[in-house]
Amino acid sequence: MSSRGPLVSIIMPAYNAEKYILESIDSVIAQTYKSWELIVVDDGSVDSTSVVVRNFKDRRVKLIEQINSGVSKARNSGIENAKGEYITFLDSDDLWEKYKLEVQVSYMLNNPSVILSYTDYVSFINDGERVKNKQLYPFKIKSLKDRILVFNFIATLTVMVKSKILKDVGGFDIDLFGPEDWDLWIKISKMGGIGHIEKKLSLYREHEGGISKNKKRQLEEEYKILLRHVLAQDNEKLRKYALWFHNLKLSSYYFSKQKIKSFIGSYIAMIRVLPFKVENITYPLKRLFKL
Repeated sequence: MSSRGPLVSIIMPAYNAEKYILESIDSVIAQTYKSWELIVVDDGSVDSTSVVVRNFKDRRVKLIEQINSGVSKARNSGIENAKGEYITFLDSDDLWEKYKLEVQVSYMLNNPSVILSYTDYVSFINDGERVKNKQLYPFKIKSLKDRILVFNFIATLTVMVKSKILKDVGGFDIDLFGPEDWDLWIKISKMGGIGHIEKKLSLYREHEGGISKNKKRQLEEEYKILLRHVLAQDNEKLRKYALWFHNLKLSSYYFSKQKIKSFIGSYIAMIRVLPFKVENITYPLKRLFKL
């Protein structure tokens, strides 16, 4: 594909990323769509991350260095410096299929009412083995704008958003820990359409022991999102779905920590939210016991 077309700004936050960042940048350079700039924001790394980035001779690869301030501030620094009509995100250990930008730019141009699009993705572990992404809920919500209020199904590495919209909403909330992307997608969804590209164009790297040590705090932060955006909704069904899903994750957390009393409490709270159906009771158990 020629270099003509709207400029896409790719934001890559990086912290001590020397092990994988070369591979991630290579997946950007391999894109069939050539009208892009890659803004790597080194968030105070103490390894050779910045050296690896500087070794790229491609002028489209740019480096910003800042004191360690966290991933949201790093992404916001990239957004502030972005010159593209569209903005995308790729973490410094993840990868893209080579047609990712080409397919997504074409989709955005052909669907002008869409201000944010996302693709499907595949998870993989370091030896290259791909991991199946599992469905997390037994109910279906057709509207993407409604679904994003219930849970975050949009992975950051799959997103392409109109730059003006992203800057208008103020980027990522740096005071949130964990669900800052979910908060941002909800704010963007209030300003225009969301589009889903049903192609696996992004590769998310899972690390051994990758379950966050701060999972409980993340769940607490997610409840803040529910209070901010969801529980004030007039749509009772969405409120119930959101509470059901939140309590499902709480149940899973307490079960993994063998906190039986808390697990039982959150499980009962979950099944009380929705009308009685066998699948609303058995589905969480299947997830917990991997049946």
